[in-house]
Order: sequence, then structure tokens, then C-alpha cells
Amino acid sequence: MIDELERVVKRFEVEVSKLNQDRRAGPFGTLKVRVLGQQALLIRRASLSGLRLLATTDFDAVLNGEPPLEDIFKRFLREEGLTYDEQSPLIWLPEETKCETIYKSEIIEVEGPLPIYLIVSKAVKAPEKNKLLVTQAIEVFGDEFLGMLEKYGADINYFIDGLA
Repeated sequence: MIDELERVVKRFEVEVSKLNQDRRAGPFGTLKVRVLGQQALLIRRASLSGLRLLATTDFDAVLNGEPPLEDIFKRFLREEGLTYDEQSPLIWLPEETKCETIYKSEIIEVEGPLPIYLIVSKAVKAPEKNKLLVTQAIEVFGDEFLGMLEKYGADINYFIDGLA
């Protein structure tokens, strides 16, 4: 996990643990966080050495938990200098997207799509903004990536021209 997200998760666990001790209705359920966008790639920076990843303070994620868990999580994001994007649930991902667990406890579960699916999303929905990343991803992921680009209607030649 990136340092900021790790601090958010740890602080969140401490806060919710305290709330659970005093809660008459029993402990809160688990907050599920599906990290999307650039942050989900940055989390896996070590395994994506073939890609040049740019840092961002935008935090795209789908949060699923009972009140007030989502608000507590968003507050800790803000305190770490990250901006939660309320439009995150609208982010498109390929239908075959697979996710992996990044962190899991009784209080919070953080997961994210595998990088190949995130980059396909960026190629299809914002090709101009992500041309360099997608061009690098073609070299890293090869035919599987190209097949998904074709399946979802991305202009492959737009990216391949960057390889010349």
C-alpha cells in the first residue's frame, strides 16, 4: 500500500475499534474499499516497474459500509492530503475485471482491480490523457492487453504510433 493509504487504514481501524467498544447495537460491519484509478496503480508500483506512474492526490474508490464508516474514511483521506472523488462509482471497468485483496481485517477490506484492467479502462475512456501509460502497458502486457483494447473499441493505432 502507498504510505498515505496505509496511514488512513490504520487510523480508521483505531477509530472504529473505539466506536465499536461503546456501540450498543454491536460492532459495525466491515467497510469495503475498492480502490480504482491511478491510486490503484500506485499501490502496485513495485510490481509495475515497466510503467511510469504519476503521483496524484485524487483518490478514486467505491466505498461500501454503513454510516458513519464511509465519512470517517473520507475524513482520514482528507487529513492525508487525498481528495475522494464522489464520481468514483461511475468509473467503467472491463466486464472480466478481476480484483485482488490488498488489505483485510475485521474492520476494513481494501481491494483493487488488477492493473491490466485499470489501464484498459484508461485507454478506452481517456486515451489522450493516458497515451504514454497505455503505450508502456502494450510493451508490458502484450497480446492480452491488445486483445482487450480491441474488444472494447480502443484505437490501437493511436497507441502503437507511440511505439515507433
